[in-house]
Amino acid sequence: MKKLTFHRYKMNRLVSVRQLSSVHYFAEVRDYETPVHSHSTWEFVYCDKGHITVWDDVRRIELGAGEIAFHQSGMPHHIHVGKAQTTMLLVSFACTNECMKLFSRKHFEVNAEQRAIINLMVRELENAFELNEGKLQLGESHPSASAPAGAEQLVCGHLEWLLISCIRSGVDRPAQDSVSAEQLQQALETRIMTALKGYVHDHLGEPITIEDLARHVHYSRTYITVQFKAATGMSLMDYVEQQRMERARALLTQGNSTVTQIAESLGYSSLQYFSRRFHKVVGCAPSRYASVARREGLPS
Repeated sequence: MKKLTFHRYKMNRLVSVRQLSSVHYFAEVRDYETPVHSHSTWEFVYCDKGHITVWDDVRRIELGAGEIAFHQSGMPHHIHVGKAQTTMLLVSFACTNECMKLFSRKHFEVNAEQRAIINLMVRELENAFELNEGKLQLGESHPSASAPAGAEQLVCGHLEWLLISCIRSGVDRPAQDSVSAEQLQQALETRIMTALKGYVHDHLGEPITIEDLARHVHYSRTYITVQFKAATGMSLMDYVEQQRMERARALLTQGNSTVTQIAESLGYSSLQYFSRRFHKVVGCAPSRYASVARREGLPS
């Protein structure tokens, strides 16, 4: 029997939610108000029916049925519900993906798909966690002993689905709250640049090719070379060499390794070639740089 080898494709993740900070779901609430507060996570306030007034540091937002507002981490805000019977969902969650900046100070009306996603998320939250007097108030997590398999994972999955759906439909929102195609492209390019630079930083001691980098971010070599040049003004391989030389300078300044050891640790098979490249980039031989660095106390 022939054994087949398949390349494993690493799936891109636009948003990734793995932690909830708090969840407050009120099926029927009136005369409710929070103190002014802020926290280190993102939060959204969703009004399913009734009316909610939300204040942040610069805005007063009136949310009607089917409307949602987002607060980025660190933003002071508070929420008020008056006499009208209101159904409200507040979710605080940790998400550090670059695209979250698109939600900064956003409020808008959700569409039918997003309303359905929110309903699914509430149902799964009720499956996953114990209710407090009939209300879902996840201040301190109390997982339900009878939770069906994968309930917590589905909560995160529905939240990620909601965020992606909001991003996809952003161009249909009012102008003041729209997420433009240009903003989406900028967020994508920033994510790609971060991923490329991270890969280079983590693999300086190994051979790095354009193919390796393209495979890492799942884009063509032509696309990443053009985008990287436009974003940084240098080619990818020039950047790789620049970072290797920066690492070499730091190691030479520390004085704990020989020039030969440093060359080998950075993937150079030839000491002579490393020395030539170092001289071309830095302007002097590695041994002289190390001598001057030690004598003048250059920072590593």
